[in-house]
Parts: sequence; C-alpha cells; structure tokens
Amino acid sequence: MRKASFRGIEFEVTDRSWTSGRRVQKHEYPNKEVGWVEDLGKKMESFPITAFVIGDNYEVQRDALKEACCREGPGILVHPDYGSIEVVCESISVKETVQRRTAVFELTFCESGEKGTASISMDYSENVVSAASTVASASKESFVQNFVLPSSIDELTSLVGSVGDVCSSAIDDVSMQMNPFSEAASEVKSSLSKLVDASGAALDLKTDAQSLLNTPDALAAQIDAVFSAVSSLSGKSTNSFKTVRQLSSASHASEKAIDSNDEALAEKKAMQQVEALTKQLVVAKEAELMTQIDFEAAEEATSFMNMFLEDVEEIETNEEMEPTTEVVQTLRDLREAVVAFVREIVLELPRTRTIQMPDKIPSLVLAYDLYEDLSRADEIVKKNKIQHPAFVPANTDLKVLSE
Repeated sequence: MRKASFRGIEFEVTDRSWTSGRRVQKHEYPNKEVGWVEDLGKKMESFPITAFVIGDNYEVQRDALKEACCREGPGILVHPDYGSIEVVCESISVKETVQRRTAVFELTFCESGEKGTASISMDYSENVVSAASTVASASKESFVQNFVLPSSIDELTSLVGSVGDVCSSAIDDVSMQMNPFSEAASEVKSSLSKLVDASGAALDLKTDAQSLLNTPDALAAQIDAVFSAVSSLSGKSTNSFKTVRQLSSASHASEKAIDSNDEALAEKKAMQQVEALTKQLVVAKEAELMTQIDFEAAEEATSFMNMFLEDVEEIETNEEMEPTTEVVQTLRDLREAVVAFVREIVLELPRTRTIQMPDKIPSLVLAYDLYEDLSRADEIVKKNKIQHPAFVPANTDLKVLSE
C-alpha cells in the first residue's frame, strides 16, 4: 500500500471512488420504435478523492497540496489502490478545522490521456536531472541577488573555509576508496586528474574565501563546482549519497554566531545566506545521485528518498532564512520529480525479507536454496556482515532479497 500523493505532496485518503464508462451518441428516428446507440469510445476515467492533511504543520501541507492541485498541466497521482496515474486536478475544495489542525480536501482528478495519436513516454530520471539543474540555477541566482557583504567578515570567511574543508575531507575519503587496479590505465589517469582538480578547487574555496566573498556570483559558482566534483567522483554506490549529503555539515555555524549589535547581526545574516546556498545545492546533487545509484531493494530506494525529502523540508521550513518563492517552486518541482522516479523504480526492485536458519549453513548453500544462484552468496554475506561465509549463523535474523 503506497502513500497517497500528488506531484510529490503526500496526503491521507478516506473516501474514494472511480467513474468511467463509454461515450455514446443516441440516434432516435421519427415513427420508429427502435433507435441506435453509436459507441464513440471509452470515457476518460475520473477519480473523486476525499483527502486530508493533519498535524501541527498542517498549514504547510495544505498550501503545498493546494498549489500542486492548481498548477497548470498534468501531474502524477499516487494512490494506494489506483497506483501511479498521470492526471489533471479538475476540481478542489477545502474545509479546515483549526482546533483539530486538519484540512479536508474534496478532489476530483481526471486522467490526462494523450493528445491526438502522439505516443507519450516519461523519462523519470531525466525529469529529476533537469529539475535538479533548475534548483541549482535558482539557488545561485537568489544568493547573488540577496547577498550583502557585511563590514565584519571574520566568521563569514571562516564559514566559507569550513565548506572547503568539508569538501577536501570528502575528496580524501573518495580517493581512499578508489581501487586503481580495477580500472584501465586511461581511466586511472582520468580519475587522478579529476581528484587533483577537485582538491585544488576545494583548497581555493578556503584560501580565496575573502576575495570570493566580494564576488557573490564567483563564490556561488565555486561552491557548486566543488560539490559537483565530489558528486561525480563519489561513484554510484549508496555511499556516494551519504558523502554528498555530508557536504552541508558545515552549514550550522550561524546558530552559534552572536548578534549583539547591528554589525554582528549583518554578518550572521550573510552566514545564513551562504548556508542556505550550500543546503540547496546539496539537495540538487542528492537528487541527481538518486538516478545513478544501483539500489538493491525497494526499501533502500525509499529510505534514501526519505532522507532527500527531509533535507528539502529543512530548507523549506527554515525560519531564519526562508527561501525565495522561485527557489521554493523549483524545490517542489524537484521533490515531485524524485518521488515519481522512486515510485517508478521500486516497482521493479526486489523487497527485503527476514529469515532464520535452524542450523549453521554455508553461504553458497543458502544462496542456492534461496535463488538457485551461487554467485549471490557474497550478497548475503555483505548484507548481513557475516564474518565466516562457511558458517552462516543459525537462529539469527538474516536480511535477504525477495528475488
């Protein structure tokens, strides 16, 4: 049972119904007892849904769902019963109960169908990459337009340097994980060249922090370039997502900044703007990586999507530095694209189940018993961190894929 959502905005559902049928034209003739019904084809399906959002932050969910329903063009409706459908929201009405922190929606969705005889296919991964690029562009533009360099920049310079340090640390971790013996000589040379370039860019971010602060467009471009380099180098494993996610770990310095006077307050605000930029660029890289990672199981893909959604929500609900309307819109588009992408791939991914063996058994035997495939023994060993593959422990919960 998948969580109900429209354009990536989740909600609860209660009542549901479905209407369709045939389009007909009745032909009745004078002085004849029998007429003729002409079948003009299937009616477009309609989905009336009673939905609600509830909780302390229901207003945010209410506004997001309202905006998604009123936006032009079709969107993806995910429903526990209907699955994923491309629809248009035909009508919407809302009733709120403030005391109960609840908003109830009466929604009517209509399948979007096809225009003429054209064949429409959706590239979910390309939608994510495109939306991520738009977020990055909007974030940099917003930063350049709103950043004001304060007279005091000591802590601000230190923050930019910290971002460079975090990038350098991530690049060092990536370099340690590389195996030069598993690649061709040309690939090794290319990887080393990229590492050197990325390390240099991260170092420049730290050593040139003060001069970069005088040119906000150059600072935004430099941070984006270093983040892109780390993302590119980190590979396609699930560790790559975690590596990129850590790039925003330096973005909390402003919480400790003192704002005892106007000068200090101006510097703190500038720090918050830099932090907001880094967080927005990081979620854009996270989204891109989601389309490249080879997920092993549906639960794994869903878990990483939830981490991404948490990071987006943190940006959108930041009371100290609220994103601009343009950035909020691009983030919502990105969220919708990522949710649609993950909903699509989980349909093809196996699910994780838990088993126990009554006796100790070699991993090769277990792999054959489960999948009739000896090569999957390493998968079982790695997923369960089994120390001795020849002796898979008995009476212990083991995580294995359903297929």
